[in-house]
Amino acid sequence: LKGVMSEALLSRFDIIFLMRTEDDPNQDSAVSRHIINQRMHNARGAEAPPPEDWSNSVDAESCRETLRSRLTQVTGDQGLPAELLQTYLRYAKRYAQPSLSADAKQRIKEYYLERRGAQGAVLVTPRQLEALIRLSEARARAELRRMVTKADVEDVLELIKNGLNFQEEFLQVPVRKGKSKSNTLVDRLTQFMDRRMRATGSREFREQDLKAMAGNVETKDWDKAMKLLNEPGTLTLAGAGKFMYNPGMS
Repeated sequence: LKGVMSEALLSRFDIIFLMRTEDDPNQDSAVSRHIINQRMHNARGAEAPPPEDWSNSVDAESCRETLRSRLTQVTGDQGLPAELLQTYLRYAKRYAQPSLSADAKQRIKEYYLERRGAQGAVLVTPRQLEALIRLSEARARAELRRMVTKADVEDVLELIKNGLNFQEEFLQVPVRKGKSKSNTLVDRLTQFMDRRMRATGSREFREQDLKAMAGNVETKDWDKAMKLLNEPGTLTLAGAGKFMYNPGMS
């Protein structure tokens, strides 16, 4: 924990427990089901049928263009006046309290499990699942709906995926100019491991996760980067295909 807290602060705790996140599809499915059910109004058992209104019609759920294409059709002079928009948002926040439909619930769960099983540089935790639920409810609330539809979730996922693409690309950008490829890779790996350690509290990393973050690098650059991290003890072998990250050793 030296990379997260100072030794003076750590000394104030009598016992320290580290919470680790591991790949377990069954556990991920149970966690997502629990969090989604906690947000639903009818959490005890059978889901109530959605109320009859225009927003739950077949036309509202299907044949819907992407969010990007819909936004490009709106010109600057078509926006609402600021005062009217503020009044509308206050009304929506007060009176629109949408709940998740069965289709929306299933789509949220599918996306969460898909991201948890993917090998990427951006860590996915239950916090992101809760954020997805809140954003989907906000999307439905913006249209004064009583139910969150699957189309609402898809709009939110479009926004999230654009943000994830930016994060993934940002991690691929070299930290400094003029460095060798191996030194640049060392900087990127160190940044990635620091962020992951702060989020999970675990210093153990799988080689396949590190290589997935590194992207398309030559074998000689990868081997040299591993050597540069291993020599001062920053990254040590912890088992077959596993490494232990020791920040502050370089």
